[in-house]
Amino acid sequence: MTRSITSRLDRRTVLKTAVAGAGGAAIAGKTFSGSIAAPNVVQSSSKLVVGLSSDAVAIDTRQSQNTTGVSQILHVLEPLVSLNTSTGAIESALAESWEPTENGWRLHIRQGVTFHDGQPLTAEDVKYTLDSIIDPANVEWVQPTIRGKLGRLAGVEVEDEYTVALDLGGQSRAFLANLLAVGIIPASAASQGADFAREPIGTGPYRYVEFTSGEQFVIERNGDYWGDAPVSDRIVFRILAENATRVAALESGEVVMIDNLPPDQMDRIGGIDGLSVLTETTSRFMHVQMINDRPPFNDIRVRQAVNHAIDKEAIHQALIGGLGAVQTAPWPSNMLGHNDELTPFPYDPDLARQLLDEAGVSDITISFGGPVGRYLNDRQVAEAILTQLQDVGINAEPDLREFGSFFENVFDRQYDAFLLGYAYGGLDPESGREFWSSGSSLANYSNPEVDQLFNAGDSTTDLDEAAGIYRELSGIIWNDVPYAWLYFQPTIVGVSDRLQGWAPQPDEFIKLAGASVS
Repeated sequence: MTRSITSRLDRRTVLKTAVAGAGGAAIAGKTFSGSIAAPNVVQSSSKLVVGLSSDAVAIDTRQSQNTTGVSQILHVLEPLVSLNTSTGAIESALAESWEPTENGWRLHIRQGVTFHDGQPLTAEDVKYTLDSIIDPANVEWVQPTIRGKLGRLAGVEVEDEYTVALDLGGQSRAFLANLLAVGIIPASAASQGADFAREPIGTGPYRYVEFTSGEQFVIERNGDYWGDAPVSDRIVFRILAENATRVAALESGEVVMIDNLPPDQMDRIGGIDGLSVLTETTSRFMHVQMINDRPPFNDIRVRQAVNHAIDKEAIHQALIGGLGAVQTAPWPSNMLGHNDELTPFPYDPDLARQLLDEAGVSDITISFGGPVGRYLNDRQVAEAILTQLQDVGINAEPDLREFGSFFENVFDRQYDAFLLGYAYGGLDPESGREFWSSGSSLANYSNPEVDQLFNAGDSTTDLDEAAGIYRELSGIIWNDVPYAWLYFQPTIVGVSDRLQGWAPQPDEFIKLAGASVS
């Protein structure tokens, strides 16, 4: 059985609710509606085992920002705010309420919350967490993407034990969306730095038990949790990068849910008694990043050539099953400032060769990286792209590997180009600031006008004005071609009918505190 769970949010509603003052009723870890689930599962109702395509890399959101990894981490390290994916509203988590100030936001921290070691959560912990991200002294181990998320943050002032003021240098419309994937950690961890991830302590519904990179992440119920009590005693995230291994684990009952179900397996899995296929629309766009300040990609003609060399329509149909959509703008149509008047880059190998000749770089060799298991048919997509690039004279030395080590290489800039996906977690262009800003772009993309427009878009509370700014911004980014634009990827998951209390969400976060095996 295949079921499509769609979320069609009016973008004006999304943005209006995103800047609401007090937090709403939803909190991180709250049970989501949905009753889905697998045959002959040999596991108790108190233990939940799921199979995911990639791990968290490190159990610390300062060091790990891939959505699947953050989903796992936030069961242990909670954020200040959460997203209501039905309405698009930013709602309360560790921050109970907030209000705008002349310089940014004032947050009121939830009282009575304790870390897993018994320490009380205070404003000092919030200040330490955010300060540690923007501190230049930590640039070697804090991911540039999360530093980019907090790019406007100049500092955090503790006003009292449970109140902090965020200095953003001016008013902010949507900055809170950038806090959705920032897990708060105790200030006592200041001396640990990057080593905090070895024995992480948070306030979440689950406590850390064990993490083996590339294998599994194990957490157990926090009996002192401040919010709704978690349902399962223990959750095991098994890391199964290969498609065939992941699908086999679902069929055998070893796991009750898998992500990234290959499109060509949807009909078969949906036809098995006790199993279902669920799909969800998302904002994730797949693309090839090219290091913009390094030859040959410091020449815009070469980046344009790559865009014309890739047959996006064929890849989308053959490997993604035609689900989602070929990309025609930097962000999808349900987001503020979507620009539907941009000129596409059609598949045209002859034009690609001509552009390469004009740039004087025909018949070149580049290093190319790609993940295995992180995205839908990512290995096959990468291989198709490599073949099409070779056809126009761009030869590649491919390095396709497990996501954790692949991402480390990305941050170390070891590839000239690489396949990646990105989802706008806050369903707002502001939440994509990290990907385009100078200093945090993984492609070393830098355009001062883009930086200025991001600040302008967040500084206005007038939605019409913001929409105009983001339309202009998206046009600049699109035509600068820092990436080869591909397609928007849907979520496709396989589930056992015994899995209760969970359904896929449009922000792709996997929240299992309210889930159980019946």
